[in-house]
Amino acid sequence: MRLALQMRTGLERETLPSDYRRACLSLIKRATTEYADGKYFEEFYQGNHTKAFSFALGLPRGVRFAGDTIFLPKPESQITLTISTADPRTAAILSNAFLAMKGKTHPVKGNMLRIEKVVLLPEKPIPQNSHVLLIRMLAPLCIREHIDNKDRYITIEDADFAQQFTRVIAYQLKDQAEFTEEEKNSVQLIPYEMKKTVVRHYGQKIACSLGVGVLTASPRVLHYLYQSGMGSRRSAGFGLFDIITVSKGG
Repeated sequence: MRLALQMRTGLERETLPSDYRRACLSLIKRATTEYADGKYFEEFYQGNHTKAFSFALGLPRGVRFAGDTIFLPKPESQITLTISTADPRTAAILSNAFLAMKGKTHPVKGNMLRIEKVVLLPEKPIPQNSHVLLIRMLAPLCIREHIDNKDRYITIEDADFAQQFTRVIAYQLKDQAEFTEEEKNSVQLIPYEMKKTVVRHYGQKIACSLGVGVLTASPRVLHYLYQSGMGSRRSAGFGLFDIITVSKGG
């Protein structure tokens, strides 16, 4: 499921914080807190478990980044939050939670967001004989290696990017019993027009990759990654992609 929250910023301010993922997470937490008397909030956010969704924020054309601030082209700019999941139960909970927030405003540092529409997006089909997708990252691709209580973030500029990408995706798929071990360990991403970027997240600077790449895997793994996002820290706003073209087979 792909859900688009169409929102508008406040009338009086033309800025958002560059660490906007924090605001998105705050919005998701509020939605799950208020829906059904908060019965699902603990399921989503209690404990350090992997959440079954990813998201990306779409900003209007003409924005300008300067340090800790995003300058919008005008007040009441339209912002789109796309949330995607491969889990039907998560899809139902999030869809209902955000529909209940339609028309409400949510504070953001120096501004606010008002939810105007909640739209179910059509998904692009992946034929059963397709093993290759040309994709565009909607949210930065985060590849993390955790060693000795320290995190290393790998981008396309690193020599071991291909190896680390395959490793991280195999770990992401490890509990998905429907996939074979070969399927889990053979996913590859070939950068086409990708670049390194550094994003702000809770005061931390994280090196990631953005742009267009060629993703290869079995058709059903491709479909799963398309719905769930791929890589590390997906539920914090990383790894969601869109499909540009699908191979016609082979």
